[in-house]
Amino acid sequence: MKPFAVFPAIMVLLALMMASCGERRPEPYDPTAVLPADSLISPEKMALILSDIHLAEAGLQLDRNRGEASGNKPSFFYEGIYRKYNITAELYAKNLRYYTTNPELYVKVYEKVIGILEQKQPGKATPAPQ
Repeated sequence: MKPFAVFPAIMVLLALMMASCGERRPEPYDPTAVLPADSLISPEKMALILSDIHLAEAGLQLDRNRGEASGNKPSFFYEGIYRKYNITAELYAKNLRYYTTNPELYVKVYEKVIGILEQKQPGKATPAPQ
């Protein structure tokens, strides 16, 4: 038997094995799907969550820029944010998909996020409570 005669069979077997180890893709999100009312995070609360997430991500980016390893900081920050707002990672992900598939609403949420982050800038005066 020639050594190269087995080569095509090995290649096919190798290709099948590699394909079976591939990453599983999530089901595509159906934008027509509606979240149940008890699962929908209000735009105001979503803006607060997103502003906290952006602040956490900025801190992590500063660490990376300084050459510091982030270790388990990302999960620590995200879990803290989820606890703060009494939500789960799954609920956050579902709501993020909901808002991103509703661009007009998402823009309104991000207008609030920008306002929140602008108020948190150093040297920015905080408006007096009304």
